[in-house]
Amino acid sequence: MSALCQVLLVAGVVAPVMILSALQFGVIRDLRAHFEATPDNLRLFPASSISLGPDWFAEWRKDPQVGFLAPHPYENAVELKFESAGSEAGVDTVILASGPGDLMLPPNVAPPETSETVLTASLAEALGVTVGETVSLVGFRPEPETFSRLELEVTGITPRSRWSADGALVSTQVVTEAWLWRQGYSSQLFGLDGAPPPATVSFPRFRLYARRLSDLQPLAARLDAAGVEVAGNFGDAELADAVESGVRAAASVLSAAAVIGAVLALIASFLADAERLRPSVRVLRLDGVTRGGVRAMLFWKALIIGGLGWGLGASVYAVGLLVVNVGLARAGLPFETAGRLPLLDIVAVALVTLIAAVVAGLVAAGAALRPSRL
Repeated sequence: MSALCQVLLVAGVVAPVMILSALQFGVIRDLRAHFEATPDNLRLFPASSISLGPDWFAEWRKDPQVGFLAPHPYENAVELKFESAGSEAGVDTVILASGPGDLMLPPNVAPPETSETVLTASLAEALGVTVGETVSLVGFRPEPETFSRLELEVTGITPRSRWSADGALVSTQVVTEAWLWRQGYSSQLFGLDGAPPPATVSFPRFRLYARRLSDLQPLAARLDAAGVEVAGNFGDAELADAVESGVRAAASVLSAAAVIGAVLALIASFLADAERLRPSVRVLRLDGVTRGGVRAMLFWKALIIGGLGWGLGASVYAVGLLVVNVGLARAGLPFETAGRLPLLDIVAVALVTLIAAVVAGLVAAGAALRPSRL
């Protein structure tokens, strides 16, 4: 009966600790994924106009905390129009340079090449075009007033959840040459009329996204320290950090208290067993069983109890987590979430359980085998 109680004691700690850890891991991970699904939550932009050359962009693109970085030459890029055969008039459009890692891109759509573009859903609707059709990007030069058209194939439509305004993603070359051509320089894309373009182009703006929500504030701090003051939406990052630190602290305290209490209770239980088994231990000692043999016997007993306790606790965890996840699915949260525990964490819990049981058994064995007590 005592062995059964010991197994239940171990299971009673393992199950809630695993469920708590699964909720901490799953819910926090899903909360961050929910925030990261909105590109603006990861975006940093310069607080004022600056002048950044190609070397600066090349250096920061290699930074592990940068998910995407592209130059942007306009303070207000609505001076270009898009036209199509199906539209009666052009649509004033913001164009952004795209590239690998751009969160504005639709899923499974490659960054546009020089002859391609990805439109927002609202712009595609206004132009009456779909993927595979062609639109015209109208370049504009104010002095003297001149227009130029660049034909681009539509390769994708960005969902409204990522970008709701009239806009288009194009290659960095298109953005750069449209900007230079407007200033009077010649362009292979928009027209050769004008002065030769400068050998090095500096940009007053950029579009940057952190790789993860947790990278947002450290990246902003490093940019500020490097002389590029940035702004961004830090509210969701701060909320996620606060929730994670609070939940992690609570889970750590509760888990530590449960584990310590269980180990002490298990030691007390094993000591009580040792007291009851003392006559049998004396007989075994008279028959030639060494102290090491007695310790080995108690070691294996503790190991078996720990293993059975963990197995029962893991089974209760699986059923309990299923019930909890059903409740989370019905809770009406603004994001989908579920508790889950990685395999390595499950293995770690199993190892900690076995080690704790063995330590409790060996402590009890040491106390029971003291010379003064035999």
